[in-house]
Amino acid sequence: MVGHFLGAQALGEYQFAFRAGELSTFEVAYATGLVLFPMIRHLDRRSIGRLLMGANTLVLAAGIIYAGAIWVWGAQIISLTVGAKWLGALAPLRVLCLFGISGGLLAVGTQSLDGLNAPESSFRVNLLAVTTLMILVVPLTLAWGVNGTALAVVASATVPLPWMFRLEREVRGRLQ
Repeated sequence: MVGHFLGAQALGEYQFAFRAGELSTFEVAYATGLVLFPMIRHLDRRSIGRLLMGANTLVLAAGIIYAGAIWVWGAQIISLTVGAKWLGALAPLRVLCLFGISGGLLAVGTQSLDGLNAPESSFRVNLLAVTTLMILVVPLTLAWGVNGTALAVVASATVPLPWMFRLEREVRGRLQ
């Protein structure tokens, strides 16, 4: 959408912002999810709750620290790492740091639902995320350009979070 509506330069800046925005949190979330999946199968309900709380806290802390660094020193970081010509990516990068946080929590949550033997719940959460993105990406991109695309992506990861947390509690509640 960005490339079609806004051109190649905006697409490049968005791609950079997207990858940089998800970088730290998704790395933590991915590693955490890989560890959680097999561990969940062998724990009791109370231990699973504590494990998920710890995993979510880890992802949230990594995301907040990274987002804070980008908000405060983003221009300097971009200039030093890839050059000043990429400073146009700073505004969507700041927004996409929120996606990194929400997306990281979503990744850990869907991995835990899979580990709790509820892949259908994980699928439905991911389907809601994709549907949210499909509904919002064009109108927000047309309205606010690259920042609108970033907002659509943030919404796609944030909207399903409350439902995912509820599904996790329900599935854990059914455990013996």
